[in-house]
Amino acid sequence: MSMRMQDNESRTSRFRGAVPRFAVAGLLWLSMLTAASGQASGGSEVKETSDEDGTWIVHIFRETDDLVVSSPIEVEYLIVAGGGGGGPSGNHLTAGGGGGAGGLLEGTIHLAADTYSIVVGDGGAGAPGAFNSTSGDNGTNSTAFDLTAVGGGGGGRYNDAAGEAGGSGGGAAARGSGVTDPLTRAAGTEGQGFEGGARGVNSGTAGAASGGGAGGPGIDNVSSSVGRDGGPGVTRDITGVDTVYAAGGGGGGGSGSGSAGGQSQTGGHGGARDEDGLDAADNTGGGGGGGGNNTQSGGRGG
Repeated sequence: MSMRMQDNESRTSRFRGAVPRFAVAGLLWLSMLTAASGQASGGSEVKETSDEDGTWIVHIFRETDDLVVSSPIEVEYLIVAGGGGGGPSGNHLTAGGGGGAGGLLEGTIHLAADTYSIVVGDGGAGAPGAFNSTSGDNGTNSTAFDLTAVGGGGGGRYNDAAGEAGGSGGGAAARGSGVTDPLTRAAGTEGQGFEGGARGVNSGTAGAASGGGAGGPGIDNVSSSVGRDGGPGVTRDITGVDTVYAAGGGGGGGSGSGSAGGQSQTGGHGGARDEDGLDAADNTGGGGGGGGNNTQSGGRGG
C-alpha cells in the first residue's frame, strides 16, 4: 500500500510560523506572510487570509501560469494533480470503478529570485458506457519547483480486474465472471496517495470498487449492489477555507435490489443502475464516479 509522507500525519492543516503560503490542484496554492508582499506575482487568484500567526498572501493556480519571484522568499505549497476519470459499465452484469485521486504534495521551499513555470494538471475524462469501452482516463500531472504530483488513475472498465495506477489508484470494475486475479489493486504513488479498491467478488449484481485518495485506499467491492465509497481525501485550509482535496471517486452501483453508487467527499459519486457516474468537484483533484450498471459512463476527475 502506498503511504502518505509520515511528517504529514502529525502536521496541522497549515504550517505555523513565519512561512509564506502558495497553492496548484488540478491546482496549486502558494502562501506567504504579508511581509513578503510584492515579492511574487502570478496565479489565477491572489487573496489574503488571517490566523493567529498573521495575515497571509495566497496565490492560487487553477491553470498553467508562471510564478515570478522578485527576491528570495520561503513559501508553503500544496500541489494536487488532476483526478482520474471514472470507469464505465459495459452491460447489465457490470459496473465501473471509481477514479483515483490526483497525487498530493505539500511542504515548504525556499525560492530564489526567478521565473517558475507552474503546470496545473486536468482531471481525466470518464469513459463512455459501451461494451468495448476503455478504463477512465488518468488525470494529468501538476508540476512546480521540480516537484511532480502524479495524475490519478482511471477507474476500471467492466472486463479488467483493476483500475489504473496513478497518484492514487483507480478502483476495480464489477463483473459477473471471467476474473483471473480478482484481488489486483491499482497502485498509488508513494507519498502522494493510496491504492484503489480491488474486485473482491465475482457477481453479476455487485457494485464496483472505489478509487484511492490522499487520506486512504479505495474499498474493495462486495456482493452488495451498492458501489463502494471513495477513498478519503485530506482537509486543508491553506486558502483560508477548510476544503477536502484528493478524494477517491465512488464505485458504480450494481444491478441488484437497492442499487446505489458509492459516495465521495469531493470526488464524483458513483452512478446507480442506469445512471452515469458524477464528475468530481473542480480543482480538488478528486476522482470521477464510476458508471452504474447497464452501459453507463464514468464521471470526470477534478
